[in-house]
Amino acid sequence: IVYTRAQTMPQFREGDEKAFVRRIKSKVESGNNQRVKGTYTTTFIVEKDGSLSDVRIVEGQDEKIGEQVAGAVKSTEPWSPGADKGQPVRVQMRVPVQF
Repeated sequence: IVYTRAQTMPQFREGDEKAFVRRIKSKVESGNNQRVKGTYTTTFIVEKDGSLSDVRIVEGQDEKIGEQVAGAVKSTEPWSPGADKGQPVRVQMRVPVQF
């Protein structure tokens, strides 16, 4: 079972969703000589142990940048896992990153 909403949602270990997006943008922009533009929407599953799986880009203009965004997302693990009724659960996240 994969939840899209849980009583306790997964948490990026360095802060909230804004901190997560800043980290992704910083990592991708530092790896590019040219200015990155557009929105890249990523989905991923935060597993019960906080690891990330099924990291994908579902929206984005440039495949190469999309791959960099996916790699940057994967580098943010481990997360604090989500929970429902006190038990860890798998939660699918969907996060847009605007450059």
